[in-house]
Amino acid sequence: MSQHATTCGELPVIDLGIVTPAGKVWSSTSLRRALLAPRTAGLREYRGEVIGPAAWPAILDQTTRKRLVELFARDDRKRQGRPRTYLLSGLATCGRDGCGRPLVGASAGAKRPKYACKKDFGHHGCGRTWIDAPELDNYVQEMVITALSSPGFAAALQARLAVDGDTSALAAPSSTRTSGRWRS
Repeated sequence: MSQHATTCGELPVIDLGIVTPAGKVWSSTSLRRALLAPRTAGLREYRGEVIGPAAWPAILDQTTRKRLVELFARDDRKRQGRPRTYLLSGLATCGRDGCGRPLVGASAGAKRPKYACKKDFGHHGCGRTWIDAPELDNYVQEMVITALSSPGFAAALQARLAVDGDTSALAAPSSTRTSGRWRS
């Protein structure tokens, strides 16, 4: 077994060949989840609620676990700055047969942001599809600009204006434009 230091998120890890119960390499996220899990303190959990003591021995006492939960919940541990935004989160869908669930923004453990068909609480996707977020965003932006710049779109807009006669929706307030580009 090698004992060279590797980097796992922000957590220095000694590579001793020890893997998670799922057989994967430990990450800062997987370690945090394990430390905060009620089962680590000898507690049974059902649907996110502690229901009593477990039949197995505790690895951490309940006081230590409670201190860890409080530590990780502190506001100063939360990500600072503007949160990452995903242009197509919830709009792009999984293309796998029988799935079709919305793709959502994901960055945990990834070198680059991605859209993923998540298989976790609230998403119920297949968990097997992902795509590079910046590449998909750029592709869709180019396609939208191409469509909006086409003569066909201009003609359809002119026809609609002839019917409605109301052009007020086309006049954007000056506060929503900066240097010739729209703000999101």
